[in-house]
Amino acid sequence: MSLITKVSELLNGHQTTVDLSANTLGVGGLQVAGIPLNQVETIAFFTGVIAGTATSVSISANNPGSLGNSVALVFGGLNSISSEIATWNGANPSNTVTLTSGDGTQIPTPQTVNLSGGLDSGSTLIGNTTTYVNFTPTAPTVEGALKGIDAALTGGGGGGTQTVNKFTLSGTDITNKFVTLASSPITPGNTILLIENAGNMFYGVDFTVSGSQLSWNTLALDGILSSGDNLTITYNT
Repeated sequence: MSLITKVSELLNGHQTTVDLSANTLGVGGLQVAGIPLNQVETIAFFTGVIAGTATSVSISANNPGSLGNSVALVFGGLNSISSEIATWNGANPSNTVTLTSGDGTQIPTPQTVNLSGGLDSGSTLIGNTTTYVNFTPTAPTVEGALKGIDAALTGGGGGGTQTVNKFTLSGTDITNKFVTLASSPITPGNTILLIENAGNMFYGVDFTVSGSQLSWNTLALDGILSSGDNLTITYNT
């Protein structure tokens, strides 16, 4: 199952985040409520013109992770880029680097060049928990966010029992600009609205809930929805 399929299945309530665990999430740039989940390992690097040289070079760590950020290439004014890389690699066999592009025969002026940008896999701090929408993370980490999503999808995020209502919109629904749920959600802001072929919507931007009425009047979905659209609405009661 591809990651996109996993996310789709997750949003539709067909599985929990077990397949998107903190140790296996293999993407960069995935966002939950606008918060980036930068989970994959990245490689430390340097790209640019080193002072005293004429053309740009690129140097990359050979192993992903934050260890590469400790690479410090020391130039004394006599050693070339390639010779200093060889010196570093000889002294640090578990944290080697490679000149991936550029002229390694250039000799920089005295200075230290550091690599940066390396990230470890695992639970990465992803922000202030007060900014999350529709779920409460168990910790301000990727793992905590995923557990929070699980709790919300299974009814543990807002208490009560998870209820799912499905609608095929009629012409009357489009005119009314609302549908009536079977029950009133305990926490309206935790309501999850999915539209077939469009994914999930955002509370307060695309729709709102008042009592048992889910409305899109004057919101982003107003004028977008049409008769025959299929809606799946998940909430706690």
